[in-house]
Amino acid sequence: MSGFLVNANPGAPLRLVIFGGKGGAGKTTSAAATAIHLARHRPAGSPEPGRKVLLVSTDPAHSLADSLDVRVSDVPSAVPGVDNLWVRELDAYQADRRFHVQYDAVLRTLFERGTFLDGVDARSIVDLPLPGLDEIIAVRELANLLTKARRDRGGSGEYDLIIMDTAPTGHTLRLLALPKVMERWVHAYSLMQRKHKYMQRTFAGRCTLDAVDDFLKTFEADLRRVRELLYNSAASEFVPVLNADPLSVAETRRLVEALAGMGIAVRSLIVNRVPADGDCPLCQARHAGAMSWLTRIEQDFLPMSSGFNLVRVPLMAGQVRGVEMLAGFGATVFGAAGGTIRAPGASPVTPACCGHGPRACARGSDQLKP
Repeated sequence: MSGFLVNANPGAPLRLVIFGGKGGAGKTTSAAATAIHLARHRPAGSPEPGRKVLLVSTDPAHSLADSLDVRVSDVPSAVPGVDNLWVRELDAYQADRRFHVQYDAVLRTLFERGTFLDGVDARSIVDLPLPGLDEIIAVRELANLLTKARRDRGGSGEYDLIIMDTAPTGHTLRLLALPKVMERWVHAYSLMQRKHKYMQRTFAGRCTLDAVDDFLKTFEADLRRVRELLYNSAASEFVPVLNADPLSVAETRRLVEALAGMGIAVRSLIVNRVPADGDCPLCQARHAGAMSWLTRIEQDFLPMSSGFNLVRVPLMAGQVRGVEMLAGFGATVFGAAGGTIRAPGASPVTPACCGHGPRACARGSDQLKP
């Protein structure tokens, strides 16, 4: 649609687009297709080539590699056949290892200073799954990731745009709420360090900055960086992906309400796998049900905002997998392909009747006859 990601242009450049929603709705396909489309197409009115895009998955059950049909790891790698596009699947285990290698000693020192624990007990505490520690690691990774987003064309940072494929709704909401939650943990850690500084000044007459101060300063900067981008509606946008069915609509409604409460912008909804109308009763019933839920979506979601861009993607008669199929899906989302997806050397993959073709429709019609 012409209104999809309308501010993805040099005048008001998006730096972060997050795709999320109910599991199985098509988040990964939508994220990958959008990344390919934006990497290949230059911004309107710009003489420059397409944006440098990083497509990244934060879902523990990664599926970007399967969707793109390429090898993907925790290290960004170029996507074959698409200039300007890199892909990465975040590895939570490796992130945890990196954090502990870098900061275990600092955390032990912090707990020794701010509590009544001795060195042995402090080491034991750090080795435990501390409340808030997983969140600290997640925010650090998110901050490091967002640091790679340029503030403007030609500015600092490796990428013009970061597109995130996220886990299902509940996990994603917890991730997006982390910056505000972690403010309380940073405050608690800062109080521990202040206690130590007070004792230094009282008994030694002076205090000096050390690795603990550097850790707290770095983490506060990470939080600030994440907040500045995540809650900046001019630079970031969340795109819910849903299907036209009651469970998906109900979960997406709760998601959009939660995002509004966080101050995270939602301007578009992708309704995926909308069944086509057909000649058989089965297709007609499915299509009528989907149209009813599309009407419900418009009624439910429009009052939450000044207006959503509702992007309808038809049910396709085949799996959308691989770069060129995803490129066609992306063109459909952006309103340029007329609903037909074609891979090089392959037959067109068009919107499906029943998802199985005319013969299945005929069988479905016979089964529905009284």
